[in-house]
Amino acid sequence: MYKIKISCTNEEDLNYNQKKCKKKIILDTKFNLLMKNNKYIEKGLFLYKTKDNFTTKTLEVLCNSEISEKDFKTFIQDMKNIGFSSKKDNHRISFINVDKPHNPIYSCYFGSLENCDIKNYKIKISCTNEEDLNYKKEKCTKKIILDDEFKLLMENNKYIEKGLFLHKTQEKFTTKTLEFLCNNEISEEDFKTFIQDMKNIGFSSKNDNHRISFINVDNPHNPIYSCYFVSLENCKKKKKNGSCYATELLYKNN
Repeated sequence: MYKIKISCTNEEDLNYNQKKCKKKIILDTKFNLLMKNNKYIEKGLFLYKTKDNFTTKTLEVLCNSEISEKDFKTFIQDMKNIGFSSKKDNHRISFINVDKPHNPIYSCYFGSLENCDIKNYKIKISCTNEEDLNYKKEKCTKKIILDDEFKLLMENNKYIEKGLFLHKTQEKFTTKTLEFLCNNEISEEDFKTFIQDMKNIGFSSKNDNHRISFINVDNPHNPIYSCYFVSLENCKKKKKNGSCYATELLYKNN
């Protein structure tokens, strides 16, 4: 089974005729015709996932066969033609095999239809607080870490394309994450070797439980690898998924 999926949690991510995506909003004649005109489509769904009192929403189109990249992008253009739009230039839409959700068959930006950058993976660690992550005993800032040792760390690991500080502000509180964008999936051994190299040049943490993860950016909530920065021990996997799921049927091929 295959599916086309795009996040629509926020109106900025995806809206329909300038309104927030809701079942009663998008279930009109144009949407139904879009579904019927593409014979590979089996169902259209809203998937809701609630965790820690926060709900994410995804529009998913289930397909009965693999489609070509041309058909994938034609479908996206048809979505835009009937009223779907995004206010984010980098909002992604993907076509995946449900058995391999971490490796999309096709992935492009909804607005431009340009293929997404091949850097689908990243190593990420929070550095909001000095206790979580510091560099040579100082708070992590761009000015502090951009020295010769850091640049050499980047150059010596050919799978790394970029190193970034990501700042996110919500309700006047800013979190900061150090991210390393990678051009391919790496082994767990390479992941832990990189962490040790980080420590060797001066990165450290005062928090024994502080995590560092290697993720696929298309599935950020399920890290491929995750371990504690200090000990390098693998993080314990939760025995039970605490998320709640709900589904709304938008279309079904009879």
